[in-house]
Amino acid sequence: MQLVTILAGDLVKPPPATKRIFHFSDSVNSGRIPKRMLGCPFVVRGGTDGRLVNEYIQARWRGLWSPSLRRALTQQERAEFPAKLDPFQLAIAKRKGRRPKAQSFDVIARNVDDFVGWWRATTELCDSDDDDLRDRLALVQEDVIEAYGDAMGTGEWSNDGIPLSNTTIGQRQIDALNFLSWAKFQGMAPDLLISTVERKLPLATYSGAQRQVIREQISVIRRPDPRRIIFPDEVQVGAHVASILDPAAQIGGMLAYGCGLRLREIVELPNDAIETARSGKQRYLRVTGKRNKTRLVELEPFLFNKIRFYQQFDRVLRLKVSGDDSKFLLLREDGSKFTTKSFYRSFRNAGNISPHLARHWYAVNFLVQAADDYRSKTGHFPRNPEIELQTELLRLQANLGHAQHETTLIYLVSLSQRLHPISLQRAFEQRLNDA
Repeated sequence: MQLVTILAGDLVKPPPATKRIFHFSDSVNSGRIPKRMLGCPFVVRGGTDGRLVNEYIQARWRGLWSPSLRRALTQQERAEFPAKLDPFQLAIAKRKGRRPKAQSFDVIARNVDDFVGWWRATTELCDSDDDDLRDRLALVQEDVIEAYGDAMGTGEWSNDGIPLSNTTIGQRQIDALNFLSWAKFQGMAPDLLISTVERKLPLATYSGAQRQVIREQISVIRRPDPRRIIFPDEVQVGAHVASILDPAAQIGGMLAYGCGLRLREIVELPNDAIETARSGKQRYLRVTGKRNKTRLVELEPFLFNKIRFYQQFDRVLRLKVSGDDSKFLLLREDGSKFTTKSFYRSFRNAGNISPHLARHWYAVNFLVQAADDYRSKTGHFPRNPEIELQTELLRLQANLGHAQHETTLIYLVSLSQRLHPISLQRAFEQRLNDA
């Protein structure tokens, strides 16, 4: 199959259907549906495509297959695996983890159904005789996932023709890859090979020491790149924060823009997270980040005053509504804790900016201010920021909680774009005058 050679403009995604995800419920259960399947989503798609997608979703729902099983099989020798493992081998291969929530299964079902629909459309464009999904699965390779990401990245496979972000593409690619791995597990795609790259990650131990572990990342999965991000300016950031009507969510927005906290770090921030240095001047936020690692994030006086005002008035009123004493800083109107989904909705409804983009904005703005301070002292911008702004880069790494210094250095590209913008029109006019 020649899926990668499809010409741009040939692939057109059909308009979204009114409803394509349904659920088994008690109201339609007449004894023919097992109780363990109640609430499980299923897609309305005819033919072999729909049957295999629903078999995959039900296998995930019943716990017969999971991505952790795929990772366990991938780590072993990649020769040939049996189509099905016996119960003892299945128990060994499984990994500990929480079962996805019901709404997560809806997203999985929608993404897999979208991938299958794209695969069907590309097969029709290629004039292939393999109109059965089982025949295509027998020939599947990694380039299918890559071509699927390219179709979404160019806007050919999107509802409005606008290219999707790398984050969205990566999530859909992962769901599609899990579906193909399940097909391999069932014996329908025995030759599916996945290329990976090794990455060193620090791992905390109970003794407090750190050791590095090597983990594999799938090469074809797209990941966000700060170098390709278009950042908002100060006016847009101020308008976005002012548009967040909920006082607690507004404080969370300020923590994203002013401290670079991640979404989960914002909603999990305790009420007593503010600490003061021994000198009594600099204040910090005690934040628990990835892998339960605690770090201190610098807190500006303006944001400190905003948080104190919220704690003394709005938060006290919300605690009276609930009647309970919560340990978290940000509370909703009923006194309950913000979930990541509810805070994301409040943040995103106020503007077309995600909390993680606000984290990127904080990092770039931090380096811009550091470069301005350097220019005020020396009279020019840093010519080699990696060396001349080394202290500020280490501070930024500590505030963001990056395990690797190379991750923080990525923001230097965005810094150069902000400090040295290039006017293509002016450069073109200059070349014409010189000629």
